[in-house]
Amino acid sequence: MHGGMMFFPGGFAGYWLLIPVALFLAMGIGRRLFFTGHRSEQKAARPRKLPIRNQILKLAIRHGGILTVTDVSAGTGLSFEKAEEALTGMVDASRVNMRVTDSGVIVYEFTEILAKNRIDAEHPPAGP
Repeated sequence: MHGGMMFFPGGFAGYWLLIPVALFLAMGIGRRLFFTGHRSEQKAARPRKLPIRNQILKLAIRHGGILTVTDVSAGTGLSFEKAEEALTGMVDASRVNMRVTDSGVIVYEFTEILAKNRIDAEHPPAGP
């Protein structure tokens, strides 16, 4: 009998294959654990982007209740086509109206914001 063959039935070479397989599995598990934790840290650090409608509403508040397609495109990074599509999708003749100004510019009026601005102007908060 040969030295190594005595302790390993079927030959010594078969057991050597287990070492690289075990190392490969251990590296894969370790890599997965490391990168999963790393990805969750990245997600936590990255600010969450608001849905487009919410971004448009925030813009409308900042612009006093009246927006143009250009305002929305500049404020959200949307193309003019996508900005117009988003605005026209919000028009409901109740909260958001679309009208053409005397100079031919299409504006989108957010009636609740306009009304709130008028109320705030008529009744300013009492100061100290």
